[in-house]
Amino acid sequence: MTRIVKNAETVAVSVVTTLAVAVLVFLFVTGVLNPQSFAMGCLVVMGISSTIWYVLLKRGSKHADGFEITIEPRHQSSNKTKHVKVAVILLWLVASFWITRGGPWPPRLIGASVVVLFLIGTMLQKQKRT
Repeated sequence: MTRIVKNAETVAVSVVTTLAVAVLVFLFVTGVLNPQSFAMGCLVVMGISSTIWYVLLKRGSKHADGFEITIEPRHQSSNKTKHVKVAVILLWLVASFWITRGGPWPPRLIGASVVVLFLIGTMLQKQKRT
């Protein structure tokens, strides 16, 4: 039951973040927001969603008895691999925004949403036990 709730929470955070950025893009395209306001709005949305993700992931990493899950030394290398994957996906996101600068916003927003979904999938990926 708790796993279903956690999955629903993570999906909800992803959907709300995507919708908030989509609303900011719509307001920017229609001329309601200037570039500075748009950038500040995006930073606020990403900061809030990052904080919520941190809380959700931190809460999910504890056992029912309150003790933290310990990682065995043999699994630390796979954990490093996961960190490298996350870093590469984030660099991919930044590079894609840089390469497509000046282009229309809707395709850029859709592409960024897909990359963020890949990022979330990579972050939530369970480690293989060998």
